[in-house]
Amino acid sequence: MSASADELNGNIRLFDPDEDDFDLDPTFDGSTAQGQYGVLTGGVDGYWSYALLVDAVDALYEGDTVKDELELSLSNGMSVPFAFEIVGERARPVLWSEDFSGLSEGVREDTGETAWGTDGSQATAGPVHGVSGGAYRFSESAGQSEPGFVTWSSEAIDTRGLSGLSVAFDLWEDGALEESGDWSDFIEVAAVIDGVRNTLVSVAGDLPTGEEAQSYRFDDLVPGDSVAVEVMAKTTGEIESYYLDNLVISGEGAATGDEILWSEDFSGLSEGVREDTGETAWGTDGSQASAGPVHGVSGGAYRFSESAGQSEPGFVTWSSEAIDTRGLS
Repeated sequence: MSASADELNGNIRLFDPDEDDFDLDPTFDGSTAQGQYGVLTGGVDGYWSYALLVDAVDALYEGDTVKDELELSLSNGMSVPFAFEIVGERARPVLWSEDFSGLSEGVREDTGETAWGTDGSQATAGPVHGVSGGAYRFSESAGQSEPGFVTWSSEAIDTRGLSGLSVAFDLWEDGALEESGDWSDFIEVAAVIDGVRNTLVSVAGDLPTGEEAQSYRFDDLVPGDSVAVEVMAKTTGEIESYYLDNLVISGEGAATGDEILWSEDFSGLSEGVREDTGETAWGTDGSQASAGPVHGVSGGAYRFSESAGQSEPGFVTWSSEAIDTRGLS
């Protein structure tokens, strides 16, 4: 059942094959049972209802499937087992996505908000690759019996503090791609977590769906501090192509309710310092001051003093670096 369905109802025939008198058939007698995701209640004449526990099912993300197993007691001392399969519908917060829409044909990198790039240095032919028709096309990176390939890589996305990680994407192909031999072709997609490459999909030759998009989704990846997606592809002819599209990286909540993303207590900094370019970077701007200004680290804190004279509007600004909060709840 869907997590958005409030209640499920049904009816089962209860009888005792050893009793000739139907009045002695067992009943639920209004018995109830609470599971992890819902409450099961028995009614008269074998009727029952299963009501979802809102807080429990709201925590289930899209694609999550769980089973709630319960038993209702009968008036004769026996019980009837029930099992309910529940499919989550909560959307995972999107950390990063790329569908290649709005990009010029043939583009091989994007330095915008969702940055990515490519490396054709390992190709031994061509290579022919780039944005094509709102997807990314990989074609002709090697000749006969050659190992050449092209690599597409997303930027590294900050995943600190997340309790779960998901990667989804579409692949398809065009042409007669070979699984083995002198003209063999392949495509491989990996999640690079904290610099460690984790292969998600590796296909030699034709994809299972051919020219129809094959959608892949990998949930419950263990997040580290960062993740990037890397795609390696090899084809041995310009009429043979693999395509990548609709790449989405999503995360699941903070690991704890008080996850610290950034902090500064000014300890260990020299007196008078007005900026820090280290791990927790910050800076100051005294250009709007009309006097002094007197400011800087002082006694393990930041001191602001004398930025304006009488009736003057001058001030000093202290600013932290921008902290990435995509996907946090």
